[in-house]
Formats: sequence, structure tokens, C-alpha cells
Amino acid sequence: MERRTRGGTRSGADGRDHVPMTPQEFEVFYTAEYPKLVKFLRVRMMASFAEAEDAVQEAMGNFFWRSKTGEVADYPAAYVRKAACNAFIKERERDRQRLPRTLHGGHLTPEGRHDDRLDAWAEEQCAENLLGALTPARREVAKLLMDGMTTSEIAEQLGKTHANIRQLRNQIKERLKSPPRPSGDGT
Repeated sequence: MERRTRGGTRSGADGRDHVPMTPQEFEVFYTAEYPKLVKFLRVRMMASFAEAEDAVQEAMGNFFWRSKTGEVADYPAAYVRKAACNAFIKERERDRQRLPRTLHGGHLTPEGRHDDRLDAWAEEQCAENLLGALTPARREVAKLLMDGMTTSEIAEQLGKTHANIRQLRNQIKERLKSPPRPSGDGT
């Protein structure tokens, strides 16, 4: 038996011909797998409910379009689980890089995306979460840096020396380079 794909045909792992999923079949699959995948991401990947839902939605959408073209996975549930994990990891990495890019004067949005009010709000929320991991002094300096103030202006406003602000700025950059430690590891 052969398996139909965009690039031609090939045998399926189970020896059957694979045909595209009908919308009704996909709806049954979606209804059965969606809650399981959201729970999996929340428990295993420690995703928030919104992060888990976004990743599963993206994975399901990709799977639906691939199945419409005949690129059906031999194990759809495993395929969608892996795709949802990858989507979640990719978004977490993107979020982790936003504040350091801001501190280095980079852009906040990935290339190809338009910056609108919703993107700005989401990025502000992400920055606030990252700032929460800093000490109060570092957090204060980071917020002023994000507001576009120079090291000299921050030193003047906070009543600290220029060298002290430079040191705090370097500590912020170093802290954001290293991944946060899990709580309760004893270190």
C-alpha cells in the first residue's frame, strides 16, 4: 500500500492507504484530544492555561491543514502532542528573549509581525513577568532603561553613582542570560 503526500506516495507504517481526514473525523479527533493535550502541557511542561491552549490550537490547526492535503501522520495523537510541545517551547523562548533585546536596544516583535496595541500590551506583560525575577534595585533600573533613560539620567534620578547604575545594568543583563533556577533545589 502507498501513502499519499504532497511529494508523491509512500507506504504507511501500518500498510494501509492514508486518505485525508474529513472535517467530521477531525472534529471527533479534536474534541477527544484537545483537553488531553492542554492538561499534558500544563502538567508536564508547566504551561499556563493560556499558553497550553495557544500551543494546542496552533498544533491542531497545522495538523488539520496537513491532513487536508493528504499528509496524514501514522499516529495523529502523537504528532499533535509533539507539535504542541514544539509550539509551546518556541513561544517560551521568544518570550525569554524579549527583555534582553529591549535592554540591548533591539526590537520587541519578531520580524514579519506588525506591532499593534495588543502586541505592545502582551510584550509589556512579558517584560513585567521577567522583571519580577529581579531584585527591587535591579527592577527599578530595568524599568527606567525600558523607558529609554540613559545611565546618567537614571543615576541622577535615583541619586546613585554612574558606576553603580552601570554595575546594576550589567547584573540585569547577566541575570537575564542565565535561565531561572527551579525553586526548592537547595541552592
